[in-house]
Amino acid sequence: MTSSSWRIGVTRLDDKQLLPFPTLIPAEGKPLAMAVGALKPGAKPVLAVILDQDGKRVLLTRTAAGTNKVQKLSDNFKSNPVALAIHDVNQDGLADLVVLIPYEKIKVLLQVPGKDFEETDVAPPGGTMEQPWLASADVDGDGKPELLLPQKNFLRAVVLKPEAAPMNSTNKPGWVFQVKDQINGAGSNSRLIGAAAVPNGTNATASLFLLDGERKALTLAERDAAGAWQVVRNLQLPLYADFSGITLRPLALGGTNLNAVALQGQNAIAWQSLRGEAWEFADLDGYETPIKDGYLNDVVTGDLDSDGRKDLVFMETAKNYLDLVVFDAHRKLVPANRWQVFEERTFRNRRSDLPEPREAAVADVTGDKKNDLIIIVHDRILVYPQE
Repeated sequence: MTSSSWRIGVTRLDDKQLLPFPTLIPAEGKPLAMAVGALKPGAKPVLAVILDQDGKRVLLTRTAAGTNKVQKLSDNFKSNPVALAIHDVNQDGLADLVVLIPYEKIKVLLQVPGKDFEETDVAPPGGTMEQPWLASADVDGDGKPELLLPQKNFLRAVVLKPEAAPMNSTNKPGWVFQVKDQINGAGSNSRLIGAAAVPNGTNATASLFLLDGERKALTLAERDAAGAWQVVRNLQLPLYADFSGITLRPLALGGTNLNAVALQGQNAIAWQSLRGEAWEFADLDGYETPIKDGYLNDVVTGDLDSDGRKDLVFMETAKNYLDLVVFDAHRKLVPANRWQVFEERTFRNRRSDLPEPREAAVADVTGDKKNDLIIIVHDRILVYPQE
């Protein structure tokens, strides 16, 4: 497809729930980026498009009624944007347009009632980026979403504010991003490549899901009672997932309220539902052997004290011990007993490269209806009856 053949079209589900071929929207120039959304509260959505007209950039806005308006942009705007978003950057109640361009400042088209958009270039607080992206969320619960800008392992929530004018200056003040909050990823090595805000019950502040491209995880961050953002959970994503060019978006799955997050990549899509029951593994307790320089090589389970709960039998192969641990009623691992099965000099002529003791089982081999412990050491089978 040649560059001159790029077009914008719209299609709708028909009576058979099929998508017919799109109806083309007339536009002079090559579309570079577009966004759809309301420019005023309660208004119908508007289509906004950045067009390339013979090397010059123009803004096309098209209303739901089919009325087009074209605004010429700065002659210095020659780069190709990677994203266009509709967001009230200065929180004045009127939606603005945010243009992202690799290695350049963020271009903001501020909505001015009854006039053209005011075009301004604003440096992001963390510096320009090779692959810029943005998101929005109400991070302080005041009902006004902030713009979220990434900086490697954290996000900055920013609002556009007028720059303080120098004293006795007659020049019109510019604009700067004021940082209102910061949301950190799971670790210093995180690389955040996406974010999505999802309502959290009746809380005024939504939860934030952060897509971590370095850790290949979905991180859930929430604001605590003190007002600080904390990581509360990490969900590992499949290692085979393609994390190049992936996006993260909130999703209303089977309803009208946001209740899921969706991931869209170059070759696949996925989603994570945030409602209903789900199974997961959770750590109950841990155990470290008191045997000095010990090495726990394997473990078997079985009820060795007839209390109705399975115990753990660790095979320690550095000093050749059996290490018994009880799983008590409080779901804790409690050290019970341990003994050395043999001393090295006893089997010095039968030494092998296999770890010893190398196998164990729990079963009733004495016929008294009590489980016994059976192990294999070298060329012998040892039985420890339960008493």
